[in-house]
Amino acid sequence: MKKPTKIQRCKEENCNRIIGSRNPNKSGLCTGCYQIRQSRKKTANTEKTLSEVKDGN
Repeated sequence: MKKPTKIQRCKEENCNRIIGSRNPNKSGLCTGCYQIRQSRKKTANTEKTLSEVKDGN
């Protein structure tokens, strides 16, 4: 008999996807939400420079 695996669910709002036990990111998010979070962090830093470029045109 296999041991019952603990079902983890994504902690992101409006997303209740089941995360596998071998989930690479330890943030408690499914891979989709995790990637969105990572890209948000990156865009927060670059938004300032992008708006400056747009003003220059």
